[in-house]
Amino acid sequence: MVRVTSYTITPELERLKLERSSTFQHSHEVADLSLKVYHGLKRYCHAGPSFIERVVGIFNGDMGRFNHICFELDYLGEQDMLDGAMYHDIGKLCLDDDMLVQRSNLREWERKEIETHSQHGYEMMKNFFSQRGDVLDCILYHHESYNGKGYPTRLKAEDIPLCARIVTVADHFDAMTHRPSFDENNNVLSPKEVGEALVEMTKMKKKYDPLVFMIFKQVVSSKK
Repeated sequence: MVRVTSYTITPELERLKLERSSTFQHSHEVADLSLKVYHGLKRYCHAGPSFIERVVGIFNGDMGRFNHICFELDYLGEQDMLDGAMYHDIGKLCLDDDMLVQRSNLREWERKEIETHSQHGYEMMKNFFSQRGDVLDCILYHHESYNGKGYPTRLKAEDIPLCARIVTVADHFDAMTHRPSFDENNNVLSPKEVGEALVEMTKMKKKYDPLVFMIFKQVVSSKK
């Protein structure tokens, strides 16, 4: 099997590279990790019965949910997974630079404005990727949560497209391990080590697809 090695280049992505270099680098890391999780899922969907029995356990015996993921994978192409992850934050081109850099002490309207980047990105790219719905789904839905508490539409569980469920996990992990964060008093905290990030993400695992998160942890742990 020949694997995809290059993402689709557009003027918008070139702008992101020039005007939002940190966002571009973040997108590159997210795309790399998303592809690894995608291939991990592919392997396990074609694994033997012993693995499948173990996996179904994380879905409380619901074999249908496991089968649904494998069905989604059959229709999710590698190039779409790569481009969807690479373009997931393209809408940040529409946001104010200072707002993106500040990230702490944001007023409510500023936080709401940042949350519009997924919709901005969808509008920017919907014509170019009009025949590639999975790419657009990554852009629009990568901030949805498995527990239904994300944005912009509060989709839940398998209503969120698989490509977006994969990008969500990769996006959160890269943000934790490569960007400073802030505590409740807005003190700057250094990026987390891999182990710290995994512990933190496990605490909020209800945000993630259980199987995607399981494969993600295996992928990340193998890199430590």
